[in-house]
Amino acid sequence: MSRYLFCPLVFVIGITCCGSPQLLAQQENGHPLQQMRTLNSYFPFEVPDDLEQWKKQQEKLRQHLQVSLGLWPMPARTALNPVIHGKLDMGEYSIEKVFFESFPGFFVTGNLYRPTRPERFSKNGKLAAVLCPHGHFPEGRFLWVKDEKLKQELASAAEEFSSNGRSPLQARCVNLAIRGCVVFHYDMLGYADSQQITYELAHGFRKQRTGMNGLDAWGLFSPQAELRLQSVMGLQTWNSIRSLDFLCELADVDVGRIGVTGCSGGGTQTFMLCALDSRPAAAFPAVMVSTAMQGGCTCENCCNLRIAAGNVDFAALFAPKPLGLTAADDWTVEMPIKGFPELARLYQLYREQDEDVVMPVLHANLNFPHNYNQVSREAMYRFFNEHLSLAGDRTLPEREVIVKTAPELTVFNEHYPRPAWSDEQERTLLKHWLEASDLASKQAQPMTGKQIKEWQQMTKIALQAIISHPESGLEFRPVLEDAFDREKGPPVERVKGVLVAKENGLTSNLDLLIPGSTHGEIETVLLTLDSHDWDPKKKIDGPLTQLSRMPDSESLLAHLTISSDPDANRMLANGREAAGYTFGYNRTLFAWRVSQALYAIEYFSNRFPKANINIQTDEEGLAAVAAMAFAASTNPRVNALDCPLNGFRFAAVTRFQDPSFLPGGARYGDIPGFLATKPDGLITLRGETRESCQWLCDLMQAQGLLEQLVLRPMPK
Repeated sequence: MSRYLFCPLVFVIGITCCGSPQLLAQQENGHPLQQMRTLNSYFPFEVPDDLEQWKKQQEKLRQHLQVSLGLWPMPARTALNPVIHGKLDMGEYSIEKVFFESFPGFFVTGNLYRPTRPERFSKNGKLAAVLCPHGHFPEGRFLWVKDEKLKQELASAAEEFSSNGRSPLQARCVNLAIRGCVVFHYDMLGYADSQQITYELAHGFRKQRTGMNGLDAWGLFSPQAELRLQSVMGLQTWNSIRSLDFLCELADVDVGRIGVTGCSGGGTQTFMLCALDSRPAAAFPAVMVSTAMQGGCTCENCCNLRIAAGNVDFAALFAPKPLGLTAADDWTVEMPIKGFPELARLYQLYREQDEDVVMPVLHANLNFPHNYNQVSREAMYRFFNEHLSLAGDRTLPEREVIVKTAPELTVFNEHYPRPAWSDEQERTLLKHWLEASDLASKQAQPMTGKQIKEWQQMTKIALQAIISHPESGLEFRPVLEDAFDREKGPPVERVKGVLVAKENGLTSNLDLLIPGSTHGEIETVLLTLDSHDWDPKKKIDGPLTQLSRMPDSESLLAHLTISSDPDANRMLANGREAAGYTFGYNRTLFAWRVSQALYAIEYFSNRFPKANINIQTDEEGLAAVAAMAFAASTNPRVNALDCPLNGFRFAAVTRFQDPSFLPGGARYGDIPGFLATKPDGLITLRGETRESCQWLCDLMQAQGLLEQLVLRPMPK
């Protein structure tokens, strides 16, 4: 066994991912870069051992969700400017037309259902409320089931009444209203009255659009949008949050008794909203939560989202509040045995501390296909009757409704014309999205004091989601030993081996140079990065040191070789140029390159816990910056960086296949924003000037750390 395993050393390490096949001890089929996960993969929910462990996991996963959806930090709530008009008196209830602005000039549309005699249900005039995202029904809120389909629903006992079967969405809203609820039935993007973002774009997108991929002005689904985590899913979720804002501002709504329910894609919006927002008191996502298919539409997928979690995890974020689910003969068919038992065990952890916690319920009607039929709706009524404390007869069955047509429900008319929209307005919307998150303003002017600390903390949390580095135990496996003489200093022993990340199979080559004797404790680790195999005779240029000048003890030199093979990101071949289908489930090549450096940092930190770690590179500046920024929150001893950037910014990437593509890479100040997470330590950037890094310079100066930032322009 090598004496490396026993004593502090000076050595050189070469680590290669996907290179030198004669040395790699990995099985190719098990390597993370060789596997592609999809929305149809298996997404089990693992119940933590105890409640405290879950609460930490819960907070981290909620932050991950928020980052992935482009809602970290939450955008500022601008004025809704709601318009409620066109009231239809239906006897026991009324229907009104509603539109309001989720962002200035961008509208949410829908119908508001209210009981006409609220005093029957409340002494103080405050009523329970239910938010209803509709899901992927033809025409959405204007759904009108065709005769043949309606006959099938009636024959199978899925529906009792022809009118309710004609529009199960309206049936849901009316029957909630006559039970004493204020109901807001709002449009998903591209459906019914919500046509600023069209159906073809929001749900049918296939090919990148000319003119919408500019570096300074971009549209949805473009590389520039993904680099800033702007997606249809994020925009739709923001509309759901603003719809909840609208409900809470109504004078007749009891904000302590709000439920959310939707089916299919509306189920996705239900559990996403309830995972992010603390205001709902009860949630009922129908036929969507499962360990199988996670959502097939572009509006249900975005980059980074499901790399380490799935829909059951997201539904679990609502715990310990009342949660109701349905399953059918679709991708939810296995929920009774996969997914729901785990949810129940999680709720049991809460119940062990508080016996009043309500256990989740699953209504598994597996004899029906994908649906929100009357059988499921009546289960939902009973659920909300109990958990929203509705008055009246709790056994009240569904009532037959009067179905209204699209012209009767539409919110736009000659008095309230449909707003115009264009590609330019779409580009402006995405710009405003960043401004509303207060990111653009922070990146445009220097910050001071508390603002700097807030920025650093926000960006550190964002990086956890953007890089999605998988935690793993590490194992070193020696392969070969021989002798090596360096130019200066005593001879050393050379040990070649493999560093294995046990959890995901990422395997890296190690090339160690071990001196004949060492004394004392390692105080400094110099980690150099290269994209070529290590050459022990090559001089290591730079201000920190050269191999031949390394002292015999107290310092350690490690060389990390990051392979460029493969040299491009693979995209899932589904005929759709939407990045979320690939990078919502798989890490990019760049993220895996960063993980190579992070595993090396972790390994050295564990081996030499008191050593400072300095990073130097001639070619892998981007990976070095990202690794240092990521490690800033977990390993404060990574305290020096020397690398070339030569003006590169993630915002300049124009292709998903680019090996430097990183979803979210440009959102938080790009490279300077990453570096701003490091509160101290020496940072040397080659190929940069004060002008190119002005914001970072101002930030460092505000902290009294400007002398620790060294900028070296590219040689002429």
